[in-house]
Amino acid sequence: MMSEPSQYKRKITLSVYNRDFPVEIAPEEEVYYRQAARLINDTIGFYTNKYQDAIGKEDLLYMALIDVALRYERESGRYDQGELTKTLEKLTSDIESALKEK
Repeated sequence: MMSEPSQYKRKITLSVYNRDFPVEIAPEEEVYYRQAARLINDTIGFYTNKYQDAIGKEDLLYMALIDVALRYERESGRYDQGELTKTLEKLTSDIESALKEK
């Protein structure tokens, strides 16, 4: 779990798809912003190479957006809190039952 961002903000510039975006962030968040920009650029680069001149720039951006969102959804689904809670409750119940039997 990430800690609360500090009150101090820092200005950085992110380059995404040959455009610079100034953002103001908490210093401890910088690594995440830079990784996100790299992921976007790498994904756009992948689709640019794959489709070259077959689709327009806007379509490349949408393809990259779908790709990144899909990755996020897959990853967030891996950590379903409901299933984890059920598993922990079952294990706790089993342990308590075993202890009562002794």
